[in-house]
Amino acid sequence: MTADVIAFPRLNDLEDALAELVAGNATYMPMVQAVGYIRDHHAGSIKSMNLEIWTKHIVRRMIRMGDDDRYPFARDFERGL
Repeated sequence: MTADVIAFPRLNDLEDALAELVAGNATYMPMVQAVGYIRDHHAGSIKSMNLEIWTKHIVRRMIRMGDDDRYPFARDFERGL
């Protein structure tokens, strides 16, 4: 499946998927925090973003929230988008 095919029509679906991903792995905690921020501040635009769009939003939010030295993979990932 490609990112174009995978869709999260509800933010809860994305949060559930992330919860499975991060279970027991604190490395991914910034993603969960970023999703929480997006939920709180951009609820009106959440309707039907696909996984690719969500990933871009999450990575960009992680970069704004965090220290580049702590999350260098996020900066590298953003450059590749």
